[in-house]
Amino acid sequence: MFTILEKLNIDDLYKILNFSRDDFLQFVRVASKQYHEFTIKKNNKTRILEIPSPILKKVQKLLLEKVLYNLHTHTRLYGYPGSSIKKAVSDHIQKPVVIRMDIKDFFPSVKSSQIEKMFRRRKADEKIAKILTRLTTYKNHLPHGSPTSPCISRLILNPLALNLEKMFNRIHPNAFFSIYVDDIIISGPMGLKNSIPTISKMINRYGFEVNEEKIDVMERDKEQIGLNIRLNKRIEPTTEYLKEVEELERRLPSSHPSLKGKKAHIKFLFLDEN
Repeated sequence: MFTILEKLNIDDLYKILNFSRDDFLQFVRVASKQYHEFTIKKNNKTRILEIPSPILKKVQKLLLEKVLYNLHTHTRLYGYPGSSIKKAVSDHIQKPVVIRMDIKDFFPSVKSSQIEKMFRRRKADEKIAKILTRLTTYKNHLPHGSPTSPCISRLILNPLALNLEKMFNRIHPNAFFSIYVDDIIISGPMGLKNSIPTISKMINRYGFEVNEEKIDVMERDKEQIGLNIRLNKRIEPTTEYLKEVEELERRLPSSHPSLKGKKAHIKFLFLDEN
């Protein structure tokens, strides 16, 4: 199977995705219109999900399996098959300081032009880059709800991760970072706090903006949290999460799906993956 974009042509692509040539070209023309939107509310905030049609979702999953998953990304970019939130935070346990940052409005900020340029940098020819972009974008941005979007986000953020690695290697051997979609976790010696402005400027250079309101600097005397996991001593549930479970236990039977799901998450956090 093709693993390098420079070897990929239209004939390969329509066969990979189980189309005839004419049907494939017609599908590509209308792909960006095959989404429906709906709004969800979480923590008093609204978020628009952009869900592809069943046939587009099937095509995107094939594209992931046959093409996108074969494109290398930095090991500090998590969310790929076989990774987990536990692996993403594993280097941030028992550190003098843990810093959380996130990229503001990340998915809408990733524009079609950026994605097309990314494919071109990875040696796809112009026509293939345009087709892949049309199959993975909606309204000129990366859709929040498409199966290909997390992988595309890692490909887009790969240059940032490479530069962060160079920067952290210069700072301290025990300075680490992890990126899980749009969540950035940094940990290491106390002096790492001074690097926040530099990291923000670096992120800006790649066309993104740090959500200043969500920057959280957590020293050892504070609960250190990354990806909703407590990191002070080991990987474990946060105090807030445990309180939520206690409240549900008072109100719901033990067989309720919400309570069972949260307890399963606690069990997962304490489970040794090695």
